[in-house]
Amino acid sequence: MLSSVFDEATLATVKILREKYKDTPREGWLVLGSTSWIKGTEAAEEWCKANSKAYETVWQIPYAEVLEKMAQCEGFVYLPQGSDTCPRMTIEAKLLGCNLALNDNVQHSKEEWFDTRDMLTLESYLYMARSRFWNGIYADMGEDDVTLSGYTTTYNCITNDYPFIESIMSLVGFCNEVVVVDSGSDDGTWDELQQLAEAHDNIKIYQCRRDREAKRWALNFDGRQKALARSLCTKSFCWQQDSDEIVHEDDYDKIKKLIKHFPKETDLVCLPVIEYWGSAGKVRCDVHNWKWRVSRNKPGLTHGVPRELRQYDEDGNLFSAQGSDSCDPIWLGDYSRVNYMNFYTQDVEDVRQRAIQEEDSQALTDYEDWYNEIINNLPTVHHYSWFNIDRKIKSYRNYWGRFWESMYNIKQEDTAENNMFFDKPWADVTDDDVEEMATRLEDELGGWIFHKKVQFDAKIPHIKCTREHPILMAEWLDRNSFDLVDEDNEGSTPN
Repeated sequence: MLSSVFDEATLATVKILREKYKDTPREGWLVLGSTSWIKGTEAAEEWCKANSKAYETVWQIPYAEVLEKMAQCEGFVYLPQGSDTCPRMTIEAKLLGCNLALNDNVQHSKEEWFDTRDMLTLESYLYMARSRFWNGIYADMGEDDVTLSGYTTTYNCITNDYPFIESIMSLVGFCNEVVVVDSGSDDGTWDELQQLAEAHDNIKIYQCRRDREAKRWALNFDGRQKALARSLCTKSFCWQQDSDEIVHEDDYDKIKKLIKHFPKETDLVCLPVIEYWGSAGKVRCDVHNWKWRVSRNKPGLTHGVPRELRQYDEDGNLFSAQGSDSCDPIWLGDYSRVNYMNFYTQDVEDVRQRAIQEEDSQALTDYEDWYNEIINNLPTVHHYSWFNIDRKIKSYRNYWGRFWESMYNIKQEDTAENNMFFDKPWADVTDDDVEEMATRLEDELGGWIFHKKVQFDAKIPHIKCTREHPILMAEWLDRNSFDLVDEDNEGSTPN
């Protein structure tokens, strides 16, 4: 069983051997010797001969000696003649830096946890396999110990003024452990995380640097970063939260009650989100006010690109068709979407669409009434992505164009046509332009989805929110609020 093979001692041995032979030139290939036809020894030897590879067939030698050989050889070839779900030797060879020649019968070879050059991702997945396995068994048996892991990811949060400390501390309020994976921050964010981890035993921090010069860096940066963080969670349930999302302190007990009475017929539950638009108290209704949030910590449940959206460029690199940000809940193996339970129904969506598309004031009132009832009864996340619109526009300028080009294989040249905010290239946009645009967006619209150029003559409504901001957010709100008074939105201004 995978979970019993790759324990802490095994992974420690692999690391020692990698370090021991890191400067040793690699020579030759290894073939698994066996008298069983299904292991494909003959096919592997023929492959070596056909490709002019010097090789050694290993058989009936001590396990430790096999690992020593793998740490020094160029590659490992394994061509089983029947399905082999997760052969241990291929994983050991991967961990020890071997090139691999495999066939489609090695069924795990294309799964995201294995198909990576990132050793931290691979080792984390293997080490936590035991917890994921038993958590799944306990959940199926109805003997779950009802514990919760919260996980989030960070990168240069100080530079971007994300409320990441507040976000993590809100997780501490209701989670048994909090897992944070940072992707190489160089602005002091990592130092802040280290201080947090020193002060709170249940905060576990990891750093995994990603190559942002790689063609498809966006997939490694977001979805796989979340997948890595999730793989490090050890409790029976998982709560995913971004670094600009906060849970109100009044909802901590609601979340604990939810996981104690988690619906048996599902693995994933969606919960409400308050999507702020600017600092004057507007809440968006032009986007869905829900998100995938809490799930069972089951083996294979991860983040990634769903199979119907997975595409490959001319170099064989994965990218996504539009429709996924690489963070969708999927199952490893076939990349199918995870079924989920949602409080949001089609009837509600029909009302929301009438409010937006038909400018139906009664529909807007009905949607607002329903929404406020929901967020006052269900655990709800406050999302501050668009609270400071000036900051958000600058993040589009500095980051999102490159992200979309990498993620969706769409060329994003700096032209007026590709700038969804201004009728000129980003190179010609000044900070004064950004400030003026932010003010107009906040004052004149109730939201905008920037897949198309902004149109100020569009009548985008917003709704009022009856919930107050979390106490944790007081300082950040004070720093990011231009004007907390909205005369047209009485009763919904933040406190």
